[in-house]
Amino acid sequence: MAAKKSSPLTDQLLLEGAWHALAQAGRLLNSAATLYVAGDASTALAIAMFAREELGRSMLLRECAREVRGGKILSTKDVTKRCDSHVAKQAASAFSIVLRGGIRQALTDLSSHDPLSERGQAADAMVRSAVSAKQKRQPQQRHDDRCNALYVDLNEVGTAWRCPTDIQKDEARNGIGEAVSDYAMERERLLNSQTAITIRPHVMREEMISAKAQMSVSVDVPAPIWFTLGV
Repeated sequence: MAAKKSSPLTDQLLLEGAWHALAQAGRLLNSAATLYVAGDASTALAIAMFAREELGRSMLLRECAREVRGGKILSTKDVTKRCDSHVAKQAASAFSIVLRGGIRQALTDLSSHDPLSERGQAADAMVRSAVSAKQKRQPQQRHDDRCNALYVDLNEVGTAWRCPTDIQKDEARNGIGEAVSDYAMERERLLNSQTAITIRPHVMREEMISAKAQMSVSVDVPAPIWFTLGV
C-alpha cells in the first residue's frame, strides 16, 4: 500500500505551531530556573538549552509560514526537516550577543571616546570582530553546552571523564540568564502592543496575533520566573 501524502501546510497551522513552541520554551525555562535554585545547575542549563531550541523552532515555523503566505508549498516532511537540526534551532534563537572577558576594555573605550578618534575606531573594530566571531560559534557552543550538561563522556584526549557536575554554577547561570532574556524579549514583543515599535520584521507580530485568535486550543505563554527568584 502506497504511503499517504500529507496535505500542504497552511500558514495558520504553522503559526499555531510557532505559538506552541514559544509556550514550551517558557515552560522549560521556568523549570530550569526551579532546578537552578534547587542546586542542580548543570541539569538546569541543559533544560535551558532545550528551551532555546523551542524558541528557535518558533522562529523557524514563522519563517515557514511567511514562505507559505508567499505561495510556497511546504509538506510535513519539509517542515520537519527544517526544524531537525539542533544547531539551526540554536542559531534561530540567538536574538542577542553578550560579550564577556577580554572585550571589556574595548567596550569601555567605545563608550568613553569619540567614535572618530583613533582609540574609538580601534575599540569599535575590536567589538565588531568579537560580535562576528561569537555569532559564528555560538549556536554550536550552545548545542555542546546542552550535551555537556546532560551526558558523561571522555574528554577530547581520552584521559579523563567529563561529567555534567563539572559545570560551574556561574557558567550555568550565564547560559540560563541569556536564554531567559531572549525569551522574555520575544514574549514582550508579541504580547505587549506598546512595544510594537521595536519589533523585528521576522517576528511577524500581526500575523501571530491573528493566528492566536483563531486557534481552537488556547495557548498560555508563561511569564519568566527567573527574574523574580533573585538569581
